[in-house]
Amino acid sequence: MTERDVRRVEVYFEGRLVLVVRDTPGTLRSSAPPSPGAPPPPPPPNAPGDLPPGVHPFIDAQAYDPVTEGRLRALLDRSSSFDEYLEALRADGFEVASEG
Repeated sequence: MTERDVRRVEVYFEGRLVLVVRDTPGTLRSSAPPSPGAPPPPPPPNAPGDLPPGVHPFIDAQAYDPVTEGRLRALLDRSSSFDEYLEALRADGFEVASEG
């Protein structure tokens, strides 16, 4: 997959940008600062065993809203693909907008 093949979407809640997500393995970046010395988050359920610590198998994401961050993560943890995650977000009241 080339960089131009990677889908990028913005996620909004009540008109606020809460998350930017890319359809590629990557990191999950929080809007809240990490605790000092905190280890990387554990891999999601059913993740391939060959990923480096802190790398998510199917998304690269930046959260922008600490109020919704827990819901965003809970929905992600129940999803097994990028598209499944987008559907879960929509079903939970988030607006998903493709870039462009």
